Amino acid sequence: MLTAIRPLLRREPEPPPVLGMLPAFSLIDRDGRTFGSEELKGQVYIASFFFFRCPSICPLLMKSMKRTYARQRVRRVAPTTA
Repeated sequence: MLTAIRPLLRREPEPPPVLGMLPAFSLIDRDGRTFGSEELKGQVYIASFFFFRCPSICPLLMKSMKRTYARQRVRRVAPTTA
């Protein structure tokens, strides 16, 4: 019985402190649509900057970050250059 109600007994933690604020920004998504700080407001997201043609450590880091995104259910923002 306790196992069935265990999820109900979990306390939701307080949100983490705000360590700083970014200035307003805008980016273009892969479909050519503009989005930015307004669309991300109130969401947890990780912005990662990797070189897609990096032959050394970048592929391993990108794989690790992909697992983090899935495990933590955060939005991924990964700017690239055209």
